[in-house]
Amino acid sequence: IIRWQFLALLAIVLLGLALRLYGLNWDEGNGFHPDERQILFHVMMLAWPGSLIQFFDVANSPLNPHFFAYGSFPLYLLAALSNILAHFYPAINTFANLTLVGRVLSAFFDSGTVLLTGWLGLLLASDFGLERRQGWNVALLAAALVAFTPFQLQLAHFYAVDSLLLFFVTLTILASVALVNTNAPVRWSIVAGLGYGLALATKFSAAPLAVSLFVALLLRWRYHGLLSALLACVYSISTLILVFLIAMPYALLDFSDFVQQIAEQGSLARGMLDLPYVRQFAGTTPYVYEAQNMVLWGMGVTLGVAAFIGFVWLCWRVWRRDAGNWLVVLAWVVTYSAITGSFYVKFMRYMLPVYPFLTLMAAAVLVALANQEWVKHSRYVFLRALPLIAVGIVLAGTMFQGLALLNVYSQPNTRIQASRWMFSHI
Repeated sequence: IIRWQFLALLAIVLLGLALRLYGLNWDEGNGFHPDERQILFHVMMLAWPGSLIQFFDVANSPLNPHFFAYGSFPLYLLAALSNILAHFYPAINTFANLTLVGRVLSAFFDSGTVLLTGWLGLLLASDFGLERRQGWNVALLAAALVAFTPFQLQLAHFYAVDSLLLFFVTLTILASVALVNTNAPVRWSIVAGLGYGLALATKFSAAPLAVSLFVALLLRWRYHGLLSALLACVYSISTLILVFLIAMPYALLDFSDFVQQIAEQGSLARGMLDLPYVRQFAGTTPYVYEAQNMVLWGMGVTLGVAAFIGFVWLCWRVWRRDAGNWLVVLAWVVTYSAITGSFYVKFMRYMLPVYPFLTLMAAAVLVALANQEWVKHSRYVFLRALPLIAVGIVLAGTMFQGLALLNVYSQPNTRIQASRWMFSHI
């Protein structure tokens, strides 16, 4: 039997996809996003080696992107898809068309994150009965909030790996949570390794996922014994290594260049490289600057405040030793935020990998409020209605800021408008 909640979740995902596909050709083929443009240049240079010898010739292999600021998987994925589509539409390999294909991919992956967030909310809920009302309430609310999160809508309009990274990070966390109590540990161990490997092959900043996976294995040890946890660890790590080497082979074959470029990115993030486009962060306060941008613009004011309250509430549950599998999620949010928030370079997209998990905390605390005895059995109508009012404010505020951001794509880019004015008047 297909439950109505599942159909509602799919409807939210499809709505999220429609929002992310809206106005994808926002720059009319001019390639205004510098990181996206750099990725597309390297994608167009890729080709399949003519022989195995050429494949291992790192200096001359056409499959070696010689570009490791981002992982190789997004480049290979777009190149492979364009080669398939070129059999039906040869013009797909032009720069402008290939950019649009990449943006459609980004939109689909971010819509997948909406689905995974809802699924994760269901797994994290404490009710396991037939109805699972609390779990579905968290799942549907979190999915709806993610669908309208302003910054996710914005980044889904670029092919700059962020949406892909977020999808694989969410998949890894979901698999890690499922691994704790599952009766199919091999399956979820492999899924966790697959997600982790593809996340690393998308961007190396996904490395702290090791902490969440480790926490999940510790919890499995606690509930199911050491042997079960060790076997899950072996499956996960084996899958991780295999997937990473397949998706990013030249990280190993061209190891010196890979390490050099990763080190350069690390130096840039820590402020040790003086480049013009990072001087904007001089004098900014670590953690405070990122939090301010997330609350005001990235998540939106209402969702940002609710997420902060949800984070504090979850920490309180940890103090009471009542957090359960939320520990896996919290381990990722705290570890990643502690590392990334300390950087000198504070581009908003760096914090994207924690957005859906903070949104889950916001949804969970709102649903928990509705289940409080003093709320349900209060003599005052206002107190009984308080949870619905809070949900309405958070959801309406997030939808408003998300749609306001989306309005940017309802008209030509300002640079294009300025150019047209100059062509007409000068």
